[in-house]
Amino acid sequence: MIYDRLENAAVYYTLHPLFQKAIEALQQMDWNQLPNGRHDIAGDDIFVNLAEYQTVLPDQGTWEAHQRYIDIQLIVDGEEQMGHAFNTSLQIKEPYDAAKDVEFYSGSGQLITYSKSTFAIYYPHDAHKPGVFSGAPGTVRKAVAKIRI
Repeated sequence: MIYDRLENAAVYYTLHPLFQKAIEALQQMDWNQLPNGRHDIAGDDIFVNLAEYQTVLPDQGTWEAHQRYIDIQLIVDGEEQMGHAFNTSLQIKEPYDAAKDVEFYSGSGQLITYSKSTFAIYYPHDAHKPGVFSGAPGTVRKAVAKIRI
């Protein structure tokens, strides 16, 4: 798991052959003009899911991890906490669903506060719990770049 500000993201270009294209897309997209939903950058190799939602209590969030895609989760507006834990430290709640590229877990981990222009990179071994409120419930707009491994 990597936590940083979007202005520093270029230092991560070399970590994956598709990161530069994905990060540059995140930096250049006009979030105020784009509707929620999927936005293709390079077909199924790189796409961005844009969503707006209400944050929840920590016990209402769900731990998840993916095997085919790396997530770059960027806060476009608002603030939330995201949990992080290594998937091997959690208990499998729902086995891996290949069609949806997700496995769900139960357990505990660390919460990190994210605000506008901060992002996290989650690899397959990084379980994450997005959408947890920080201080008080609120609205968050988030872009999640999905990068095929």
